[in-house]
Amino acid sequence: MKLNLTRNEQAMMVINGLFIFVMSLASVFVNVVLYVISGSIVTMTLYTILRFGLFPFAFMLGAKLSNQRKIVFSLILGLALLTVGFLGVLFAEHLLQSLWFMIYILAIIFGLGEGLFWFSMNALNQLVSSEETRNTYLSVMGMVNAFAQIIAPLLATLILSISASDDQGYTFIFQLVIVFMVVIIFFGFKVNSPSLSTPFRMRELQLFSKHKDLQLMNMTHFMFGLRDSLVLVTTGLLIYNATGGSGSVYSRLLALFALVNIVAFEVVRRFNTPQRMMSFFIFGGFIMTFSLPLLVYVPTLLGAATYGLLASWAGPFYVVPLQTIAMRAIGSHMMHTNMFSLVISREIALTSGRVLGMMFVVGLSRFFPVQFITIAVTVLSIFPLGLTLISSHVLRQKGSTAL
Repeated sequence: MKLNLTRNEQAMMVINGLFIFVMSLASVFVNVVLYVISGSIVTMTLYTILRFGLFPFAFMLGAKLSNQRKIVFSLILGLALLTVGFLGVLFAEHLLQSLWFMIYILAIIFGLGEGLFWFSMNALNQLVSSEETRNTYLSVMGMVNAFAQIIAPLLATLILSISASDDQGYTFIFQLVIVFMVVIIFFGFKVNSPSLSTPFRMRELQLFSKHKDLQLMNMTHFMFGLRDSLVLVTTGLLIYNATGGSGSVYSRLLALFALVNIVAFEVVRRFNTPQRMMSFFIFGGFIMTFSLPLLVYVPTLLGAATYGLLASWAGPFYVVPLQTIAMRAIGSHMMHTNMFSLVISREIALTSGRVLGMMFVVGLSRFFPVQFITIAVTVLSIFPLGLTLISSHVLRQKGSTAL
C-alpha cells in the first residue's frame, strides 16, 4: 500500500496518533475520578462546556505566540499544561472532592492545553499537506487514530489488572503518558513548516465572511459542533448504560467500533475522488443522522451495537469531505489573508456549535428532567444530514463538486 506522503505529513500523523493514544490512555483515570466526584451528567456537561469553550481563546493565544516563535512552541506549551492537569487529577483527588470548584479549574487547564495543541495541529495540517495527498493524508490519519483508540484502553486494562492496586496502576499509566508526551515533542521538532508572510492580528478575524466558501466552512463546522456536543457528553454514557454497566462488554464494543472505523477510512482513502466526494458526504451525513437516535429509542445492547457500527462506518465518509472542504477554502485564501485568522474563525464556529448544543442539553435537563436526553438526541441528530445537503446545494451553485 503505497501512500506517497511527505516526511512532514508522516511526522504529523505520528504526532496526532500518539496524542490520541495518550489522551485515551489518560482518560482511563481522568474520567473515572471526575465522574465519581461529580456524580452528575449535568455537572460533567458544564465541565465540558468550559473546557471546549476555551479552545478559541487558546487558538488566539497560540496564533500570537506563533508570530514570534515556531508553531510547534504552542504544541509544546499545550502538552505542558495537559501534564499539569493530569498531575492535578492524580495527586489532588481528595482536594477535588472537598473543593467542588477545582473541577472547573481543571477544565480551564485542560481547555487551554488541548486548545494550544489543536491550534498547532490544525495550522500544521494546513501547511504541510498538499491538494494531491490530502484525501490519503486525512484517511490514513483517521486509521491511525482509530488504531490508537483500540490499543490505549486495552493497554490500560492490562496495566490495572496486573498492578497491586488501582493507585499503582494509575501512577504507572501516568508515567507512560509523560514518556509519550516527550516522544510527541520529539516528533514535533521534526516538522518543518513554512513561515507565514503576515503576522496574526485579532482584527483580521472574520466570523461572517463575504466569501461563499468561507461562509460554507464556518456554517458546516457550526452545525457539526451542534451534533458533536452529544458525542462529547452523552453517547459514551448511553452506550455504557446499554451494556448494563459491564466494563468488559463496553470495551469490546469500542474496540469493534474502532476496527470498523479503520476499514471505512481505508475505503474512503481508496475510492474517494473529487467527483464522488459529495456523494460520500451525503451518505455519511444520512447515516450519522439516523444512527444516533437508536441509543435512546432502542436503549438495549442491540441498539448500542447497531448505532456504534453504523456511526463508525459512516464517520469517515462524513468527516474526510468536511475537512477537505474546509482545508480547500483556507488554502484558497491564505495567500491574501493570514492563515491563523481563518483557522481561528473555523474553530470559533465549531466551538460555538458545541457549546450551544451542550447548553441546550443543560437547559432541557431543567425543564424535562426525565426525557431531556431523548429530546436532545432527537433534535441535534438532524444536523449532519442538514449540513451535507446545504454543502451540496452551495457547491452545485458554484458549478463544481469540489471547492
